[in-house]
Amino acid sequence: MKRVLVGLVVMLSLTACEMAGVRSPSLSPHEALRQRAESYWSAKKAKDWKTVQTFVDPKVLPSLQDYFRKHDESKDLSTIVSFEIQKLVVEGDRGHTVTAVSFLLVHPLLGKPYPLHQTVEDHWVQRNGLWYVVITPPNMEDFLRRLQKKPERSKPGG
Repeated sequence: MKRVLVGLVVMLSLTACEMAGVRSPSLSPHEALRQRAESYWSAKKAKDWKTVQTFVDPKVLPSLQDYFRKHDESKDLSTIVSFEIQKLVVEGDRGHTVTAVSFLLVHPLLGKPYPLHQTVEDHWVQRNGLWYVVITPPNMEDFLRRLQKKPERSKPGG
């Protein structure tokens, strides 16, 4: 009876560690990053912003609190329908993923849901054996500046 109880406690402890984000030592850095990236995108798909925050680099998380609060309070007009991690690169304690994401954009002016497809590159950093996504706070000035840039046109005959 004691052995069964000890076995049960050990199994529950291992499960709790995995759920808390502690990486299993049996996973390679590549597999660990894939697992974290899949879980991160699953949380984004579920619009579970509290869980998404657990994947964000703790060094930048304090500067993103307003960003996450606005996400939590806003009417999100897009819904992630599906995602697929297409590329994953690990270089020491740095990594990046490229994820194909399908969205549905819902807005009264569109009349019906509008499907969008986008490729998203995320940068990751490993801290204490755990991968975290590096997010920079959105900057509206940079966004508007990019919108104002006109593409260069080639000159006739050149």
